[in-house]
Amino acid sequence: MRATAVQDVSVAMTTVRLAASGDEMAFAQLVAEHNAPMARVAYFIAGDAETAREAVQAAWAIAWHRLGGLCDPGRIGPWLVSITANEARRAVRQQRRRTVVEVSALPRGAPARSSMPFRTPP
Repeated sequence: MRATAVQDVSVAMTTVRLAASGDEMAFAQLVAEHNAPMARVAYFIAGDAETAREAVQAAWAIAWHRLGGLCDPGRIGPWLVSITANEARRAVRQQRRRTVVEVSALPRGAPARSSMPFRTPP
């Protein structure tokens, strides 16, 4: 590893540690560095921009609260993407549950449901 790469990792780890201790400027730096890859993953999973934005926003809220528990600050990127992917999948599941399907009018001549005979048990 080159000296500059080692310095970059060291700076990133320091930024993560500062953010974990509540430093909002350090957290803002993490957002600036990692938001784009998180958004790409969320959009790939969700398939629409609004759901992806909501998933990323939720992922950042989770990250803010759990950052202190991150064991390896050098793996912040994959950790954030993992949270984002989980939130995007959760959002897609919620959307499926909330989706309202319009039922079109019955075709002509089709009996109304209330006029269908009920089966009685033998």
